[in-house]
Amino acid sequence: MFSINAKGFKASADRLRRIERQMPFATALALTRTAQLAKEAIEQDMRAVFDRPTRWTLNSLRLIPARKDRLEARVWMKNESDKAAPATRWLSPQVEG
Repeated sequence: MFSINAKGFKASADRLRRIERQMPFATALALTRTAQLAKEAIEQDMRAVFDRPTRWTLNSLRLIPARKDRLEARVWMKNESDKAAPATRWLSPQVEG
């Protein structure tokens, strides 16, 4: 004879719903932390590749964190400058070759 017992099913279903609600936040957090690690690695490479890089060069990377509603984190070069040339002018040849 075969018997099925559903004891504790409601509690398990509630836990799964809580996990489902937290999943977008956890994913956004993981993406942002991964992008932060990538940014740090790129900054380390910049210190190794360039001869005496300036703070302007080292701070030329921008991190846009992921959000629950936009699961995408970005690391890219800032292209804004006041009077000086944008960082992409001298960093792009190094990146793109």
